[in-house]
Amino acid sequence: MKDDNPSIETMRTQRDEIERQLAQATIAPMQEFLALLGSDEITEFLDRLASAASPLEERTRRQVTQWASARTAMVKIGDIELARLRKLVD
Repeated sequence: MKDDNPSIETMRTQRDEIERQLAQATIAPMQEFLALLGSDEITEFLDRLASAASPLEERTRRQVTQWASARTAMVKIGDIELARLRKLVD
């Protein structure tokens, strides 16, 4: 939506540039974080944690399962956000 007031358009342009710069600065750290979160080491850790929790009470087992589910969701959401950030930079 274009505005006839040049100051509004200037502010929008500045906002877009700041958003692009933030996206550019965020992409590499986010890629590293998602790589770590989705790594085999974290998978192995959560598998071992689930095994260790198996003889414990139901509440504890459920909590461990929720951690694994949260991790999966975080990776999926992170991938979506990373794609959004890349579009801002391109």
